[in-house]
Amino acid sequence: MEQASYPDNFKFHPWAITNHDATIRFYPRIRRDGSLSTVQYTTNPEEGSQEHAVEVPAFTTESAMSKLGHESIDLMKMNIEGAEYEVLDNLLDSRVFPKQIIVEFHHRFPTIGLDKTRQILARLRGSGYKLIAVSNSGRVLSLLRPTDAGSRQL
Repeated sequence: MEQASYPDNFKFHPWAITNHDATIRFYPRIRRDGSLSTVQYTTNPEEGSQEHAVEVPAFTTESAMSKLGHESIDLMKMNIEGAEYEVLDNLLDSRVFPKQIIVEFHHRFPTIGLDKTRQILARLRGSGYKLIAVSNSGRVLSLLRPTDAGSRQL
């Protein structure tokens, strides 16, 4: 696999963000042709992916912020193959409010469904977030939380 070139100040941490601190298993997505993806992984195993799982250290957003010495988040972008619901629930429960969230919702997965997206959007609205953009697919949403909505600092 070829290594990408990044600026010197770019920092990569091989962690997952989830709703609890632990080591979690990720399973490769199954492509339409039945082969295993080499770039897309999910916490939801599909038939044929279980034996190809990888284990990754995972932290809550609050724990990751603490490890990195961060007190706030300007932008949080998620395309995490169905795990966005638990991450967003944990984020709101811990009262850590990024200024902007861009998230791809995976309600098209049979084990998730559209109601789960409706529920988390209601929670986000209740926490002061406003929907500012929706992708053409209707799955990627951008939400903004005005600075006067108040926020928790670590």
